[in-house]
Amino acid sequence: MIYLDGCYIAKFYLAEPDSAAVISRIMAEGAVGSALHAQVEVLSAFHRKMREGIMTGPEFQLLAAQFDNDC
Repeated sequence: MIYLDGCYIAKFYLAEPDSAAVISRIMAEGAVGSALHAQVEVLSAFHRKMREGIMTGPEFQLLAAQFDNDC
């Protein structure tokens, strides 16, 4: 099992530097653990991308819903 903080979990959903390497590592590991507060960190990262204009409000909603479903 691998432990991830919110920054690494966000890379699974967002196209950021090193996202491909993080996704590859997560998929190879199989089991993932995280602290409950990482959920808030991930949603904060999504919201930051929306504020920066990288994603729209509807895109944020879809990504947040997918993340909620995955949790």
